[in-house]
Amino acid sequence: MSRVTWDVFISHAREDNASVALPLAKSLSESGLRVWIDEAELQLGDSLRQKIDEGLSRSAYGVVILSKAFFGKNFPKRELDGLFARQIEGRKVLLPIWHGIDQRFLVEHAPLLADLLAVSTDRGLERVALQILQVVKPNVVEPLRSKSDPKLKHESSRVKRALEQPESWIGTRIQGYEIREFIGAGGSGIVFRAYSDSTHDVAIKVLYPLKSSLQKFTSVFTRGFRALAALQHPNIARLIDLIDTTVGGKKTFALCYEYIDGENLQSWSRKLEQRQDAFRVRMRAAIELAEALKAAHETSYIDELGFQVQGVLHGDVKPANVLVSTDNQIKLLDFMLLDIQRLLDPNAVPHRLLEDDSPTPITSAMGTPGFMAPEQENKGILSIQTDVYALGVTLCYLFFPTSEDPLFRLFRSQELPSDLKMLVISMTNGSPRGRPENMTEVSASLRRIESGFEPSISSA
Repeated sequence: MSRVTWDVFISHAREDNASVALPLAKSLSESGLRVWIDEAELQLGDSLRQKIDEGLSRSAYGVVILSKAFFGKNFPKRELDGLFARQIEGRKVLLPIWHGIDQRFLVEHAPLLADLLAVSTDRGLERVALQILQVVKPNVVEPLRSKSDPKLKHESSRVKRALEQPESWIGTRIQGYEIREFIGAGGSGIVFRAYSDSTHDVAIKVLYPLKSSLQKFTSVFTRGFRALAALQHPNIARLIDLIDTTVGGKKTFALCYEYIDGENLQSWSRKLEQRQDAFRVRMRAAIELAEALKAAHETSYIDELGFQVQGVLHGDVKPANVLVSTDNQIKLLDFMLLDIQRLLDPNAVPHRLLEDDSPTPITSAMGTPGFMAPEQENKGILSIQTDVYALGVTLCYLFFPTSEDPLFRLFRSQELPSDLKMLVISMTNGSPRGRPENMTEVSASLRRIESGFEPSISSA
């Protein structure tokens, strides 16, 4: 076998060469990877197994672009089924990329490939390149900072000082916004109350600085801003502005939202305990949350390349990310935007300021333990069904805000309508297929339960 001389080879159908393979190879090469592509081109009559073996004889990893043109080569089913089970020294070495196809197409043409974790080109080649980098060269994505380099050490300490002393920001300005109060820190940034003459009070979330090696991926922030700005619903916190800024001399961004004077969902629900109408008030909050997520999942926006993208996932639904204003209006906030979180430098996170359950930009399976669906926690998969799961757990905290184990409390409860219990149990099913298909179904079920509620049933 020849000596390995390439980091990755790209196996693709000839028809996908100009549109996907070459631009992807260029992006990976610019990021420091050695990419082999020309001889990995697949043509009608080729042996897929032979081509893959040739690629792996010269490369550490292989990327296979799955497309309609790829499946048009009529590879034997046994070769397709075993393709991504290939391992070398216990590690997966072939990475699937979807191009112009979806899971339904794969179920029809290669069912065993449909459940594999893959990245699709429909969200842009930059995202594909970033995912490949994370697997092939994690030291490129999360560079080890040399303690012996005084420049890096000074830069790191400067950033940490700026983040670990958020009160020192009060009175300073970020562009046209005057920082007036430190609110808190989360997994992706620090939040302040600020003021401007045009918008009055706002909430500004200063994201942690970008990893030094990923400055060129800043267009991902533009896409994230477009997604958040497209969210228009009375129960979703409104995004006002995206701001270029720096922290300790390192580039980052800040998100400016409408300011909400209120408290988180669980704290608010605790205060309802003695009210006769507690169940109805909580049901109304549950419906508004489901409607907010339904609106997000149905939102479409135009990305930075001019393509229409359908759906905005939340990724971190939990009581702490739901505020209830002083006039009892539900507001969902802090959409996770996984692509953005992966660009942030975990070394900059001020852990002493974080809540114990705050997610941090360190792993691909980001979210909050206890609220993540199994596929999100184990594989980093986000989908409508992962938001359904997280909302189901959140509803347990809404209806049993004082319980140490609200999910277990709901399972044992004789106080809630049985239809509500069964709905939440289905929402928190360990398998995505066992959950409601979408938020439309969840919202309709909640409305049906609300309309059939009998006052004689005691509230939780």
